[in-house]
Amino acid sequence: FYCIKYPTKRLPKSNGKHKFTTMVVLGSGGHTSEILSTIKNLDYNVYSPIHYVAAKTDKHSLERAKNSHKKDNDNDNDN
Repeated sequence: FYCIKYPTKRLPKSNGKHKFTTMVVLGSGGHTSEILSTIKNLDYNVYSPIHYVAAKTDKHSLERAKNSHKKDNDNDNDN
């Protein structure tokens, strides 16, 4: 069961004040690569915290997400 609540009024262009808790569901069969590619351009000042979810049997996706997220944060700190 899941519920997504959309804002009832349009939010102003974000200046970092509005934050959205984000859940990313990882999976096998190329899905992890696709989703990590999609979220790499997210503004982590707006979309945070980010919760990653993977199957217990998926040994690689969470590690890839951690490495990807760390790499993105390292690049942000370089600027």
